[in-house]
Amino acid sequence: MLTAVADVNTSVANDDTSAQQNHTAEAARAWTATILTTAAYTRFGQTSIDIIDAIKSKKTQFELDPDLIDANGYPILSGRIENLDTGDVMAQFEQFTQAHTLPEQNWQVEDVRSITLAHNVCLELGLSLIANPHLYDIIISHQNKKQSTPVTMPTIYLTCLLPASWTEPQKQHVTLWLISLLTTQGFPHDCIMPHPLNPFNLDDPLLTIDKINIQINQQVESGLHFLIASHSFIGEQAITAIADKQNKHRKVPGEAAAGLIMCNLQWAEKLALPSAVKVHRLAQLKRDKSADAGGKIKPDTLVKAMEDALKIANIEAADINDITSDSDDRPTRIGELYEAINIVLPEIDVSTNCIQIPVHCGEIGTVAGLLAVAAAADQVKENQQAVLCVCNNDGVTRSAIILNITNTDQK
Repeated sequence: MLTAVADVNTSVANDDTSAQQNHTAEAARAWTATILTTAAYTRFGQTSIDIIDAIKSKKTQFELDPDLIDANGYPILSGRIENLDTGDVMAQFEQFTQAHTLPEQNWQVEDVRSITLAHNVCLELGLSLIANPHLYDIIISHQNKKQSTPVTMPTIYLTCLLPASWTEPQKQHVTLWLISLLTTQGFPHDCIMPHPLNPFNLDDPLLTIDKINIQINQQVESGLHFLIASHSFIGEQAITAIADKQNKHRKVPGEAAAGLIMCNLQWAEKLALPSAVKVHRLAQLKRDKSADAGGKIKPDTLVKAMEDALKIANIEAADINDITSDSDDRPTRIGELYEAINIVLPEIDVSTNCIQIPVHCGEIGTVAGLLAVAAAADQVKENQQAVLCVCNNDGVTRSAIILNITNTDQK
């Protein structure tokens, strides 16, 4: 009889544990993070709004690049950023590596352009943040060691999504240099550090954002999170690397960088932002087979990811007016994306309300996903309406995430 009672008690305890775990998982599923600001550097300008304006104005045609030629000696189309000043930036970078006795690295032309773009976006993010008078006062108070009342200075984390072809030392050197750039803008050196995610070499911007979202909600004292992605394919070796022999699809080489700053709602309130963008948890699934394999590409997995994203954000499909995407112009990606939109968001006009970043920027690697998020955030601010960001450029992974407006004046 005692055994029976013990079994019942164990069963009840297990049920309670299971219920608690389900409750915890459900609560975590509802977590959001705040996007304070974004930055972008593309061939259209220095904001993601510039891309959207260029697309709507139908001014996104690619030009023949006289410095990039094919095997027959003819120039090819490219998404080159004109007048990108790499000389001064690389001089600063080399000075930094020499001053810190970092081993010399071998940089290709496209790598130099990637470094320059990362530099430009990092400075833009830092400038937008340091210009906030409330944060500036916090920094001054933090530096004043004599004051009696301690001031909580946020830890600033930097996460970099850099070209996968780079070696680990190359990525580390650039990350350390970007941190030094932030200190020159006035951020205390003892409050800036590389994010622990960096060594894992994540190449999925949306997954990285979701991991930062989790950290923001799990930490008692959360900080400010810089996320930067940069990649240039404007170089002979990079062009060879993106040749898609399997699908006979010639990608247009491009280049771009994007960035954003994330924090919790409390820090958004401390910085007295009248409105900010909240990003919800990620919905991500895997296809049974690669979209690059033969046969018809069914949109089922992407449809499920989009539907899950709506459920996570607890909003209706009718609340979505715009979509941003990392989809390029391959028929497999366009067909899958448009079919999924027609099923989940049939009211959306894909010709005017669906922004496919790589179609207009060319091949830009993982920057496409982060740029799609940045564009979504800026659209949310401009239109005060939720935006769905969808990623299906990968062969297998399908991702969807909702961004929406939040008033920091309201608890």
